[in-house]
Amino acid sequence: MIETEDFIHFKISSFIGEGSENKGIALFPEKINGKYAVISRNDNENLFIMFSDNILYWENPKLLKTPTFYWELF
Repeated sequence: MIETEDFIHFKISSFIGEGSENKGIALFPEKINGKYAVISRNDNENLFIMFSDNILYWENPKLLKTPTFYWELF
């Protein structure tokens, strides 16, 4: 994850946990029920959702949606 306040200085942090092995993670812009939330393609095919108290630690991906059409894999 890359953070900045001035677009001159940047802080780079790595995601950790079993759910962060795939780099295709999209962070929701606001917390959901007090937790950070991301969607990801942990297996490079299906869509998963994860919730965490720690913005850098992700585990327990829950299957959200499987592709129906071939173009949904892109």
